[in-house]
This record gives sequence, C-alpha cells and structure tokens, in this order.
Amino acid sequence: MTFDRESQSVPADAHVGEDSAGVTKETATAFGTFLSLNEVQGKCIELEGDLGDQKAVLFHQQWQAVSQATGKYTTVETIPTQ
Repeated sequence: MTFDRESQSVPADAHVGEDSAGVTKETATAFGTFLSLNEVQGKCIELEGDLGDQKAVLFHQQWQAVSQATGKYTTVETIPTQ
C-alpha cells in the first residue's frame, strides 16, 4: 500500500492520496474566474517544486493548461524550487 506518493518501482495493491492534477486544475480555474470577475489580466511567477517529483510536474502541467484554456493569466517565469 502506498500513501500520498505512488511507488515508482513496485505496483501497489492500494493507494491513498489526493488528485494532484485535479486540485491544481480547480485552483487555477478559480484563480482565472477571480481575475475575470475583477477584470484583471494576471501576470504570474510560478514557483515549481522539485522537477523530479511527479506531483510538481502535474501541478505545472495543469497550471499551464488552465492558463492556455482561459487566457486570464500569463506565467512570466517558472522557477524550480527543489
């Protein structure tokens, strides 16, 4: 059984954890809605986690996908934080 992080080497019989991509998509969408309601075009700096961490990769992918889909904010720089 794995908790919070999926195993990279052995398939787990069960996994308990959040939906990293889903959480980020909901957050970025709410951010875009907030900007839209306030008639603001956002410019953001993304602090990206460890590039070797699958969750950080999923967060980044969803942040970028919502940005492109809504057009409400632009990421002017992405900084890996390790």
